[in-house]
Amino acid sequence: MHDVLAHRLSLLSMHAGALEYNRDMLPEQLADALGVIRSSANQALEDLQDVLRVLRAPTIGDHTEPAGRPRCPR
Repeated sequence: MHDVLAHRLSLLSMHAGALEYNRDMLPEQLADALGVIRSSANQALEDLQDVLRVLRAPTIGDHTEPAGRPRCPR
């Protein structure tokens, strides 16, 4: 999963760099390129959320309390 996220971020950086390099694009081309960047950024954020969900999921046999949450006295 993290490899996919890293790949998406690399492509995002590459597209942004290409826009920086190619400043004399037609408005339609610029809009298309910015749409690709926006879409890639959204997908990368979704991938990151998936990774965080997996990392935050409790494991079998894990009886530790999450940080910041008070424990109930027994």
